[in-house]
Amino acid sequence: MDYGLEGFDLFTNLAEDIPGFGRAIDPSLTSKILPLSQEDIPPQSSTLGSICFLDGNSVSPYSNDPSFPSTPVLDELISPQDIQILHRNYFDVFYPVLPIINKSRFGREWAQHPTSPRIRGLSFSVALIGTTICQRYAHLQPECYSNAHKYVELCERDDGEPYLSLSTFQALLLIVRYELTKKHFARAWMTLGKAVTLAQILDLQHMDTGAFHQTNLRRHISSPEIGLPDIHDLASMEEMRRSFWALYIFETYASIRIGRPSRLCYKHVDILSRVVGDSGFWDRHYRLVKTINSDTFIFQRHLTAKAVREDPLAFTLHLNLCATHIHLHEAVIRKVDEEELPKLVAAESRKCSTAAVLKILDVLRMNWPVHMSEHSNFALQATFTGWPISMSLNALSRNVLNGIDTTPIGVVDSFRLLRSALDLVEESDGHWHTVSGAAVSALTKWDEQQSGISGME
Repeated sequence: MDYGLEGFDLFTNLAEDIPGFGRAIDPSLTSKILPLSQEDIPPQSSTLGSICFLDGNSVSPYSNDPSFPSTPVLDELISPQDIQILHRNYFDVFYPVLPIINKSRFGREWAQHPTSPRIRGLSFSVALIGTTICQRYAHLQPECYSNAHKYVELCERDDGEPYLSLSTFQALLLIVRYELTKKHFARAWMTLGKAVTLAQILDLQHMDTGAFHQTNLRRHISSPEIGLPDIHDLASMEEMRRSFWALYIFETYASIRIGRPSRLCYKHVDILSRVVGDSGFWDRHYRLVKTINSDTFIFQRHLTAKAVREDPLAFTLHLNLCATHIHLHEAVIRKVDEEELPKLVAAESRKCSTAAVLKILDVLRMNWPVHMSEHSNFALQATFTGWPISMSLNALSRNVLNGIDTTPIGVVDSFRLLRSALDLVEESDGHWHTVSGAAVSALTKWDEQQSGISGME
């Protein structure tokens, strides 16, 4: 199983009126993200299962797909058919989780420049993510990973190749995504360094300002190293915007896991600097709660029961918004205990924290019937679901720790579901298991006590 990535509100700003961006993508997977017109919908040539269980002697079902033309393959260990299938794995299954690549542009550039290092680097990076979708192709991961790195490095050394390109930037992002999935955090941190530097040189944090257009117009004229797509094209701008936000999420996540300060300059990103300040705990807390409540209200129409079952982004967004509520209110509960304030001060926070835990449990229960599928929300978004599950375990543990003798059986059942969900998305010795150690110990203690009572009877 791929214990894989996106992040939580990775692409909540996806535009519905951007022409050309979602062309030739499976409508059953993207209609909630980028509504397609009838002419955008490709013919359905095969079922999803054929991607993973294609007979090795069969002709690829995608060999006639104009988006994935046959090209000379320089790396003989991976066949053209496998490359095509791995690309389709990404676009058919993983694209809703990480929708940063314009499939039309990718297919067009791959057809026109099949030997270009930047295109081959992106091609192998897309294929690398495709290998994580299905165990059948897991054996190709080392070769895809090696080739993705190799061609990105070739871009750096090739005088005739524009290194400062969107394709190179996206290739680095997909490599980082894979490295984070595999928990190679030090390696991911080094790859992120290249991606952050490239984003800063391309000035992507200012892409929605007039200065960005003027600066990049001059760069296109003066520097052969620049290979950005048409900055006046809405689809190209959206592709750059999504790629930048993917970088922000990956870099923030990695900085937390590796314990290093972020290298992105957040002060230039308005949405990230609205709540920054040096005010005291309570002023900052209430301002953050107000902001999160406002954002949660905005997202509600995207977080229906149907959406959190079918859309991995909605699933992860819902869990992480609830976990953010838990985090804020648990901070108040701890503050009240530390300063020995009246318990009534934290009464509202206890209620809000419990309500958020119950919402997370509802979503987990809705998705549990398909939890063993390789394409389940748990599998696709495992890296970003560990934190909300861990937060729920720790918050719920107060109900067990503070009253073992009177803990309702419903609370214990919820506890067991959370523990099973955490086991599903992470190994038993993983980071979030360690963080939740005290909570799991509380459940173990409860089990032991109940076993003792049953023995006495």
